[in-house]
Amino acid sequence: MVQEPWDYRWSSVHAHLAQHDPLNIINPQKLLELCGDWKTYLQHNRPALDSTIEQHLNTGRPLGDENFIDKIEVVLGRELKKKKPGPKKKDS
Repeated sequence: MVQEPWDYRWSSVHAHLAQHDPLNIINPQKLLELCGDWKTYLQHNRPALDSTIEQHLNTGRPLGDENFIDKIEVVLGRELKKKKPGPKKKDS
């Protein structure tokens, strides 16, 4: 069975469909201005969205622009941005 975005409790799709985010992490109005009905947009653009979402699911990193990620880093109290790969340099 294929899961839909609204099947996931933590998905931002709930805030977009309700046009309100109680945590003030996202602004649903911006998305409405870009694509109109979010649920219809998701249903018609599924293959491209699935690929993008799959990439982020594999890394465990959030999908969003830099401002969004900055905001959720503050809310969660942890770093989420991608860092340089490899071992960290040791302090001298």
